[in-house]
Amino acid sequence: MLPRLNVILSKQRQKAVYLRDHAVGFSIFKSFTFLLIILIVHTFLMTLFEGLSWGDAIWLTLTTATTVGYGDISAVTTEGRWTTALLLYCGGIFVLANFAGEYLEARNERKSRKIKGQWNWNMKNHIVIINTPAHGGDRFFQMLIKQIRNDSNYADIPIQIMTRQYPNALPRELRDLGVIHYHGAPDVDESFNMVNITHAKHIIVLSKNEHESLSDALSYDIIARLADLNLDKKRVIVECVEDSNRSRFHRLGFHTVIRPIRAYPEVLVRTLVAPGSEQLLEELFTHSGTHPRRYPVEIDNISWSDIVVRIMQAGFGTALSYINQAGEAITNPDADAQVTTRALIIMVNAKNLPNHQDISRCLQP
Repeated sequence: MLPRLNVILSKQRQKAVYLRDHAVGFSIFKSFTFLLIILIVHTFLMTLFEGLSWGDAIWLTLTTATTVGYGDISAVTTEGRWTTALLLYCGGIFVLANFAGEYLEARNERKSRKIKGQWNWNMKNHIVIINTPAHGGDRFFQMLIKQIRNDSNYADIPIQIMTRQYPNALPRELRDLGVIHYHGAPDVDESFNMVNITHAKHIIVLSKNEHESLSDALSYDIIARLADLNLDKKRVIVECVEDSNRSRFHRLGFHTVIRPIRAYPEVLVRTLVAPGSEQLLEELFTHSGTHPRRYPVEIDNISWSDIVVRIMQAGFGTALSYINQAGEAITNPDADAQVTTRALIIMVNAKNLPNHQDISRCLQP
């Protein structure tokens, strides 16, 4: 009952916003039309009563209506003075002031709606982030956006967040990063239209709570709605708390599914800029299946490429980095670099797990 009520209220709010915009726009148009008619009629009558040229008549009309009144040209006939008094003093100046007031009010309303996330920006090729983490959302978004901006291909891409977390405005730190938001819920189809989701370059569906498996139910509902839009599912990244729920997401055609790791938004960013790498990164955080393992193997002056090739040929895994004599982890050294190690970090498979003696033997000269 409650979700249905939220849908109804959201639609009513959208309708109210549309009617208000329509009413304000019509009022501004009406004031502008009245003002234009008054200025045209006064200009014509000045040419008729005062014998002015069209240029002088227009100049007199505008300086009088705007209350500038240079005095270089003025009405001298009785008819001209009465015309100016009735049309401009009694009508034109009032209509102009009313028009200016309505225009400024509309601009302020527009600015307020943009800040509060009630504006349809009609963007294209942008990133839409759906949901806000239940804990530390501000900090997470700052880290995530900065990581995205660090990639040259995404340095200037527009980013929009769909959330109800910020009803008044996004935090200043996020706005300074060029982020905008829409104050709406993903369980209302109209919200997707407001963020122009069918034209988004990437769509990121965050888990509402990374510690609650019930968050997967909300994520499933969101991607089911996305599936109904027939958009490219390869553009969608969705977080899943329970690994057992991944198969449900896959059946809908969404295969870029990752665990919510709030302390390391880099995992999500790598998924964005290098699809497929998320599987490797996720395995770095596990101790089952394929995972990194440290082996206390001491090697003296052997090329890095030789180490990598020998370990791979032995079927023991892939060397990722080594620990030097100072205890520092050196990742991705030059292939021909001669290295001396205290230990090796190797990506291994739990089904064929070598011990450090196996690694030492395969690296013997």
